[in-house]
Amino acid sequence: MSNAATAVWNARVAIEQHDLGQLQSILAPQPELATLSINTEPGYRSLMHIAAASGNLQACLYLRDLGVAVDEAARREARATPLSEAAASGQLATVTWLLQQGARVDGAPEAVANPLLNAVRFGHLSVAEQLLQAGADVNRLHANLHQTPLDLAKVWKHVELQQLLQRSGAQATLDNTIDWSTQHLGAIGHYVSQTAGPVLPIAYCHDVQGHAVQLRLANVEDKWRYKLLFTLGLADFEPRTELFCCLTDNWPVSASAAQSDAPLAFPMRLLLRLAGHGVGGGVIEEGLVVTAQSELACGLAWPEGIGAVVVVDYHWDPQGQDGKEAISDPVKLLMLVPVADSKLASIATAAKLAKFVEKKRSARWNAIALPFEA
Repeated sequence: MSNAATAVWNARVAIEQHDLGQLQSILAPQPELATLSINTEPGYRSLMHIAAASGNLQACLYLRDLGVAVDEAARREARATPLSEAAASGQLATVTWLLQQGARVDGAPEAVANPLLNAVRFGHLSVAEQLLQAGADVNRLHANLHQTPLDLAKVWKHVELQQLLQRSGAQATLDNTIDWSTQHLGAIGHYVSQTAGPVLPIAYCHDVQGHAVQLRLANVEDKWRYKLLFTLGLADFEPRTELFCCLTDNWPVSASAAQSDAPLAFPMRLLLRLAGHGVGGGVIEEGLVVTAQSELACGLAWPEGIGAVVVVDYHWDPQGQDGKEAISDPVKLLMLVPVADSKLASIATAAKLAKFVEKKRSARWNAIALPFEA
């Protein structure tokens, strides 16, 4: 172990033991060590994460004064922030202080879980109350478990937390089937549930040129290897369409993700951009190619390695086959299929594009999914 690594390790021990004098004796001669991760490699938790998890406010203040970020996400450790760590260990005073310092109440948009999910998982009622008062997303989905805070409260039998979350408008995804017969454009949601997998009850609602458009998620084949993100609301306009994007299961889809300027917001923002085009009278049809230079995608942050998206009339289960009920009204369900930079030649001419579209109409999920690189 290097001298720097040894010093950082000793600083961690001092923080966990709430020994401020020892921490100062380690870092005062070499304050630059304070900004290293706990194993001195990029992407891992910082000493601020350790101080937050330990509820050591004195250490938090000292580290902040040394220039340690109070809201940095540990990219290689579930993108957790110090607030997430404090919430998971029930450190109410530290949670309050971090929020006062400007920490994001929902943590990093690309994180596996937000602080509220962590607080609920470990049964910390007062912390959950504080986070909700600060505006936490009560229905944030856990990126791996695909459960909401209310789901976790039920699974872990935290009755008081269930009651708190329900008063705050929380929804559960487990054992929560949707009666599509009561929903606007419910025939589409019902069809997706039949042919791809169950649609979650969480709806991300947006005003698109004065018209309500939802973004919904479906669990593909009920396995969560892939998920479908799709619009619900465009079918109110002619030509009647809805737009779909297949994502790998680790894509963080949330209200905060949609507001991000990072590539993680790409699928949500592109769907909404195209929805705006459709609501405004524009036609979205099979064979449309969208690139970073296209007017429809202007200003969007694209995922690394993706050069284009092609609209395909995807047939994951032809209507009426296998005893499944077709949609009563004709609606085009169009898939946005990503094209890697290295594969742009495959759509370079009209003939090649037509061949690409034909192939992708019946491709497997892995061949049309947009991958998320954390």
